[in-house]
Amino acid sequence: MKASQTGFSLVELMVALVLGLMVTAVAIQLFSTNQQTFAIQQTESQLQQDSQLVTRFMVRDLRRAGLVLDGVAASEDMGIKFSTGSAGFAGSADSDSGDNDRLTLAFNGRTDCAGSVSTQTNGEEITNTYFIKDNGNGDALYCKGSVDGETVELVEGVESFQVEYGIDDGVNQTLQVSKYVTAANVGANDTVVAVRVGLLLHRTNNSLP
Repeated sequence: MKASQTGFSLVELMVALVLGLMVTAVAIQLFSTNQQTFAIQQTESQLQQDSQLVTRFMVRDLRRAGLVLDGVAASEDMGIKFSTGSAGFAGSADSDSGDNDRLTLAFNGRTDCAGSVSTQTNGEEITNTYFIKDNGNGDALYCKGSVDGETVELVEGVESFQVEYGIDDGVNQTLQVSKYVTAANVGANDTVVAVRVGLLLHRTNNSLP
């Protein structure tokens, strides 16, 4: 007597094949989604690092703006410069690219934003100017120091760099921001007590659809 042989029917094989393809498609979709999520997170991390780097530079100079040391010569417009200074061009005017602004800060010290060190024992008046310029691949944020006139690139991929100045037009003997204005609207007798900076960055990631 012959033993009976059993197996999968053609319909069962087709059903199993369809289920396998569905599982594979879901796995591929999950892998692709995870790859895109990782790429987005990596790009966001790069933008955060770039913004933190620029913030450290500017905050350091803003805190020192107007600093005058004993025995060190200083110009009358120490602090925020709104006219042509030792950096070689106008301070808080439009930048070299588009409608972006410039920010020029002056203080007594020994090192400028380009890393150049003053030869003066007690330091000298340092003027650092932040501005936008095309580096060949797009707009980038630069800083020009006054010690040797060197310029360094801080971050690329800049969409916009805007600066507003908080002025105190009150008479209550207390320094406080009454309003924020652009450089063109800062009067000769206005007291600038704060600076508001807006920086818009972008990054291109070829792994994203």
